[in-house]
Amino acid sequence: MSPIRRLLIFNRGEIAVRIIRTAKKMGIFTVAAYAPDEPLSLATEIADLSVRIDSEMKQAYMDIDAAINLAKRHAADAIHPGYGYLSENAEFAMRLREQKIGFIGPSPEVLSLFGDKGRAKDLAKNLGLPLLPGFELTEPFESESQKRDLRLQATKSVGFPLMVKASGGGGGRGIRRVESEAGLIEACATVSKEAQIAFGSSGLIVERAIDEARHIEVQVIADTQGRAMSIGTRECSVQRRRQKIIEEAPAELPEKLSQVLSGQAQTLILKSGLTGLATVEFLLDTNDQHYFLEVNPRLQVEHTVTEAITGLDLVEWQIRLASGESLTEFSPPQNLGYAIECRLNAENPEQGFLPSTGFVRHFSFPQDDAQIRVDHGLVKGFSVQ
Repeated sequence: MSPIRRLLIFNRGEIAVRIIRTAKKMGIFTVAAYAPDEPLSLATEIADLSVRIDSEMKQAYMDIDAAINLAKRHAADAIHPGYGYLSENAEFAMRLREQKIGFIGPSPEVLSLFGDKGRAKDLAKNLGLPLLPGFELTEPFESESQKRDLRLQATKSVGFPLMVKASGGGGGRGIRRVESEAGLIEACATVSKEAQIAFGSSGLIVERAIDEARHIEVQVIADTQGRAMSIGTRECSVQRRRQKIIEEAPAELPEKLSQVLSGQAQTLILKSGLTGLATVEFLLDTNDQHYFLEVNPRLQVEHTVTEAITGLDLVEWQIRLASGESLTEFSPPQNLGYAIECRLNAENPEQGFLPSTGFVRHFSFPQDDAQIRVDHGLVKGFSVQ
């Protein structure tokens, strides 16, 4: 891809602001997209140009045609999808390739690979990464004989408790824990139905559950010349409803284990052919035995703690790598200390911390300084939807 001079940010809120600020620092003209009923936001205030998405609010940021039309109409060289929404959508990346519009993210082929947890696990297995005992479930399990075979396979090859996961799932969705054989069929049916609706595929993965597991991530960057580099670990074990709410960097690990995880993550990304940023995720049991979990081939919410301890701007490197720059001159960053991130969510604690919507009437944050960083996309009157 040629150098990017004009960038469409097809996302909203905090991540849109985050991308706009880095792009402007790089001298790139920024175009912020907004949905029909949310013209008020910090992103639209600070972007060089703000443009309305020609789509219904509920599907605005998932509308591939709308994104392409905006990019063409406003002469954008590339689109940055942020995270969530279209950031891991292989069809979107392919459509942009066909239209000769840059995509700040991996190739469609890599997105397709890591969007299928079964294929990702097969690659990891072939490279010698340890996996949890489990199996894929693609055949229907409707007849009594199929249900019996499923129970038998789960009992013999996995054991209880176990996890039922959507093969194409993500973001903490499409997951059920099953404590005994009695709840297996119902859990599989529920997750399969949810997966079809949310991800367009009913395929499942059944794998062993680990009690008191630690969730460890390795941040990797890679260029188009076949170079990949691990730039640090993160701990994301504090979660609610399988959504991360506290993240730390670096993860507190024995030095040898940290090196093993980083090396395996780097090898996996190299073999996948990914360009840009990726997070390779592992689970650790109470004996520090690690297991490959999945790859998120995009910017993560928790990228900020890695930036805090390395001094890197990962969004800048996303853009540079997407433009074809190499890591030839990139030096492994030094660990500058320790960082912790806390996500502030619009929730109602009296309702079990369920999501809460409404208008922002007032907010106040500490000032950014050498010790505190606040990323947000709020303005007074902003609508949380």
